[in-house]
Amino acid sequence: MLVALDGSKNAEKVLPYVEPLLKKGRGRALLLQVLPPGAEGPEAAAQAYLREISARFAKHKIKSEAEIVHGDPAVAIVRVAEKIKAGLVAFTSHGQGGLSQWVFGSVAQKILRGCSRPLFVVRALEAPGAKVKKILVPLDGAIGSEAILPHALELARAYGAPVELLHVSAESGVEADDSKLRSWIGREKKRMEARFADIGKGARDVKFTWRCEEGDAATRIVERVEQEPASIVAMANHGRTGFSRWIYGSVCEKILQGAHCPVLISRHTS
Repeated sequence: MLVALDGSKNAEKVLPYVEPLLKKGRGRALLLQVLPPGAEGPEAAAQAYLREISARFAKHKIKSEAEIVHGDPAVAIVRVAEKIKAGLVAFTSHGQGGLSQWVFGSVAQKILRGCSRPLFVVRALEAPGAKVKKILVPLDGAIGSEAILPHALELARAYGAPVELLHVSAESGVEADDSKLRSWIGREKKRMEARFADIGKGARDVKFTWRCEEGDAATRIVERVEQEPASIVAMANHGRTGFSRWIYGSVCEKILQGAHCPVLISRHTS
């Protein structure tokens, strides 16, 4: 796991979320801090800072190592993540310096578009919850959207949290009286509920619930998070009905901006 930090307290808000994952999976963390090109002075401070974080991990029996690189934050993070084939790249949405625009600005867009590794984004504006209560997994019915399931199950087991599977179909709107459309929506709901049941049977050590709703996908996802604040959204960025554009388009941005909780994004390649 790659944990990107910038020396700020805000950036450290990712740590309470990654520690259970590292302990459960007995994984190793690479703590990465990116300094501006040619900035030699801050390197000693960065080394001391990363030693403190490593000591914190050691108290939890988590193995870690530290690395300091110079350059553009997004480019450096993507390069290191791809080099080590990181199982997860974790960072906060607001930190200090270059991290202050990770979700809403160009740095975030570079990471999201350039990194093929799964990303775990924590909002620094939100205080970490005492306990993760739910892993919300939106699925659109395509195999590509199910690429997130192994990561979601890993989260559920690490946090001891249930998984809620959510399918959102397009709203019927003015065509609600169209019998063919209503029939299709009904069949789609039954198909998804059957698939959800199969997913649940495949991981009996995790508690599952599921819902099928109509409307705008991002809106319904954010609404579910608001009803259960201590949630994590886990989603794939390749599927049907807009999921293939989530990383690049408005749906992903709406969730990252509107869902006041961590978001795990995994890229599916056909």
